[in-house]
Amino acid sequence: MFLQGLYFNHTLMLANVIVIILLFLWLFHKGSLILPKDMTSKFLFLFLALQILAYFTALEKGMQVYGIFLGLLLVMAYVLIYQVHNNNFMKYFKCVFVISVIVGGLIGIMSYLGFEEHQISYVINHRMAGPIQYANTWAAVVFSAILVYLTIEMKTWQKVIGFSILGTTLLMTMSRSVILISCLIIVYLLIKKKLNNAFWMGLCFSVVISKVLIGFINLEMVFRRLTQMTPKVSEWQTRLLYYEDALRMIWDRPFGYGTFGYYYAQRAYQTGSMYHVRYVHSSLLQAFLDIGILGGMTLAAFMIYIIFIKKYDGMNKLVVMVLLLHSLSDITLQFPYIWLLIIIFSTTKEEIERKDFVLKKGFSNVAILLLLLPCIYFLIVEISYYRGNYETTLDLYQGHTEGARKYLLTEDNQDQQITLSENLIRRNPYIIEGYLVLKDIAIKKGNYPLAVEHTRTLVDINPLNIHRHEAYSSALLMASEFSIHSGDVPQGRMYLEAIRTIPEALTVLAKEKNTHYNIRHKPYLVMTKKLNENYNKAGVLLRGLD
Repeated sequence: MFLQGLYFNHTLMLANVIVIILLFLWLFHKGSLILPKDMTSKFLFLFLALQILAYFTALEKGMQVYGIFLGLLLVMAYVLIYQVHNNNFMKYFKCVFVISVIVGGLIGIMSYLGFEEHQISYVINHRMAGPIQYANTWAAVVFSAILVYLTIEMKTWQKVIGFSILGTTLLMTMSRSVILISCLIIVYLLIKKKLNNAFWMGLCFSVVISKVLIGFINLEMVFRRLTQMTPKVSEWQTRLLYYEDALRMIWDRPFGYGTFGYYYAQRAYQTGSMYHVRYVHSSLLQAFLDIGILGGMTLAAFMIYIIFIKKYDGMNKLVVMVLLLHSLSDITLQFPYIWLLIIIFSTTKEEIERKDFVLKKGFSNVAILLLLLPCIYFLIVEISYYRGNYETTLDLYQGHTEGARKYLLTEDNQDQQITLSENLIRRNPYIIEGYLVLKDIAIKKGNYPLAVEHTRTLVDINPLNIHRHEAYSSALLMASEFSIHSGDVPQGRMYLEAIRTIPEALTVLAKEKNTHYNIRHKPYLVMTKKLNENYNKAGVLLRGLD
């Protein structure tokens, strides 16, 4: 379970440590490293450079460190792959890749049948998510394995069994986007006469197995999502909403928000739906959000190059195309694992046979070890965070905002809460938990003007949440009563009048933020019972003052 998700930071750091150790062992054994100078390597080095530059413009510098580690992993992994890539490597890698996906599919099928050990991790919301812990990306990996499996020579009965398992796994992910892409690719392969009888037999068996599984565990209602592929489906409409809101965010911050920046800032920009997602569900848009316009354009150029310009094996190109096309409407490239697949399948024999630039032992050994030390350190940080030791996480790395947010919710000491909250919002003005804690403490201490200030900020950074408006209204009412009792009637009147403007403010906000999209979690921007109570109390107090 430590590796669950494959896009969590502890997995990222573990991958960095493993890759750098393997590079060091290769250098120690062979005496040299060949550094590539092809277009792929130039893109990866540019990606790393942009991640480093993003540190200086990032909304959340503490978490941007992990963006830099992602860039480092891709560069180091490509250098390592460059050393070992040849025909034999690809032959064995394809077999290992397909077998691992088949095993993952089998574990997922067993999870549906009640094997509790893997049920929580492999099946999420009744959909097979596999070891990746995300059904849509797992579906893209499974279909990639099907394409690779077409190129592997083996007996017909073995292929039928493999295709049956892979087909069942793909269907049980219930990923509409991947299944749609799969149908288009299958039609293309059918035209090119690349599909054999074993494939069609396996496909038929997978449909039967899936139907039996669905009936056995009563998933008919869930499985019907595959029949809902029109543009008006709520999930697709919600993603369009993500994209529209993200474009406004990019316009406001063209140099990027840095890693996790979108996650923190999105609620101040969201319209039409009260979503809160870690990623925008488009890897290309995510690049624009994370590392700015230059980063997004670089990724777009790389996609065009790798799909349309670079020449390599046709089936390998289909695998890369599936992964990149799917990434346009999902979080696919947030998984380092997917990047590694793209790098491996797009690398050619001709590139590897070139002797570009050779690093010898000596300084190279020292440089690799120097890279290893921070990776090990941050792996320890992430292990601590993963295990829920948030205080230890912050002791090791003060910039770990996610650890600080979690620790804030468990801390009971008021002074510590204040210090931690103030530090959080000082470096990131979108941390809602910090303002909530400071608001509650201000009310406990009777500092109602400060509570009003914090609740007003919460309304500004999370305007679609009606509870923020309720808290603001209540804070205004408490502040008005306190001011009036203290003899500061003008100030009290100002607070009361602010309460009376809330209905109009909500009407204006609803017109600005509500959309025509067919979406879930629509905001409730009308006067609630609590808001009406505060509104009426404010009216009574104002009439008393008059």
